[in-house]
Amino acid sequence: MTAPLNAKQQQNKVANQSGRFRGALLGMACGDAVGTTVEFKPRGTFPLVTDMVGGGPFKLKPGEWTDDTSMGLCLATSLVEYGQFDATDQMRRYVKWRDEG
Repeated sequence: MTAPLNAKQQQNKVANQSGRFRGALLGMACGDAVGTTVEFKPRGTFPLVTDMVGGGPFKLKPGEWTDDTSMGLCLATSLVEYGQFDATDQMRRYVKWRDEG
């Protein structure tokens, strides 16, 4: 059986989790921005993408992400604010994003 964490250990654990969450969101946005160039294209039908060049079906500028990231950020913000999934809040955030960007 593992001993309970002391206050400092708990603080470090929370800080580590927070950094991991931020890293996951950053990775999502970066991957989406790189991948938008080949969005909806079957694997193997395009050359290797190694930089943010933009374009794709949405004609985005290099570094811009798609609705996938925007909706993911809506979900993440709601989860942080409510501490759990709240369908009403989630839909409110999606509608606000759709209407206001």
